[in-house]
Amino acid sequence: MFDFKTMLEEGLFLKTSGSTGPAKMVFQSSNKIKSANSVAREVQKIDSNSKILTVCSLNHAGGLLAQTLPGLEIGASVVIQSFNAFRWVDQIKMFSHTHLTPQHIELLRKTKSWGQLDLSHVRITCGSDVVTIAMIEESIDQGAIFTVNWGMTEIGPCAINKTFYPGDIIP
Repeated sequence: MFDFKTMLEEGLFLKTSGSTGPAKMVFQSSNKIKSANSVAREVQKIDSNSKILTVCSLNHAGGLLAQTLPGLEIGASVVIQSFNAFRWVDQIKMFSHTHLTPQHIELLRKTKSWGQLDLSHVRITCGSDVVTIAMIEESIDQGAIFTVNWGMTEIGPCAINKTFYPGDIIP
């Protein structure tokens, strides 16, 4: 079980993905987490009224730092559950924010209802691997505000990002 209050007060150790070298444990101080939370909230427009659906592992920076801790710190509603494409499609209408991996989107694309979803009420951040133009286009065509997100455990979850809005032309 995760003790979010202690994480915010004392910091925590997270294991890096190893994408830039061997995976290692990195300490995130309380001040570093709070600073990263502030950036994540600004980029994703997370506020105390946000309803966040967390489906990524909390053992990874994307699951814990992208939206979960930023939302919990200010009293937003956060639901944490393992990813299931059919459940996500059914539940997303109740949420304003979610962070997905490209693998999640690939699974969502295989559901019958993916192309008919109304995502006009949701902000999706997506990262951890290659995000394709098709993923972005399909999401914004359905009304989502879609942020391609690259972060590093060492730096923060929103180190590099680009947000696309419905109607944007993807280069």
